[in-house]
Amino acid sequence: MIETPAFYSNLSARENLELFALIRGVTEKNAIEKSLDLVGLDSNSNKTFASFSMGMKQRLGIANAILHEPEVLILDEPTNGLDPIGIVEVRNILIDLCKNYNKTILISSHILSEIEKIVDDIAFIERGKVLEESSIGDIKNRYEKYTSYIVSDVNNSARVLEESYKSLNYIVIDNHEIRVFGLDDRTNRINKLLINNGIDVFQITTQNESLEDYFKKLTGGDKN
Repeated sequence: MIETPAFYSNLSARENLELFALIRGVTEKNAIEKSLDLVGLDSNSNKTFASFSMGMKQRLGIANAILHEPEVLILDEPTNGLDPIGIVEVRNILIDLCKNYNKTILISSHILSEIEKIVDDIAFIERGKVLEESSIGDIKNRYEKYTSYIVSDVNNSARVLEESYKSLNYIVIDNHEIRVFGLDDRTNRINKLLINNGIDVFQITTQNESLEDYFKKLTGGDKN
């Protein structure tokens, strides 16, 4: 399924799939009903594709992709342009296809926060080159823990940290956030250090890296 599925705008979901079934030579009697039911679309609805929401269009795209019951699905940005509810719906459809219908699914996507929730294995690609291929479990085991400081002045904060700690592992995220890696008893000391140097600390949180963080480190994007 390509990023933006295209169908005949004046036809219903069922009528569109009838044409694709004819083109592919799909002869199973209930193939269309099964595909539409699996993605949550009404096979008896007369609503035309032109009036579909983006989520319905994506679901019809998946229904078309599974119409002939392939063993492998190749999907390009299946949640592109969807609202939060639509993203959850498509995510649940893909998980259901994998677990209950034994489909192998290959997804191309740049929405790493969503990919992290559904994949078993992942390959990172930059400029056509595979940088790493691994199970999501192994990658999550390599996530680092960090403490995030939301501050009033990141430049001054970085200067203070550099002067006070010779081997502190930290990165500047944006104009307000600094992340210090490695959890120990320095959290409160760093907080006091920043405040004593006239820097306001608005928020301190401790958490794990995300897949997006991991990808940035892998590609060097965290330096930009």
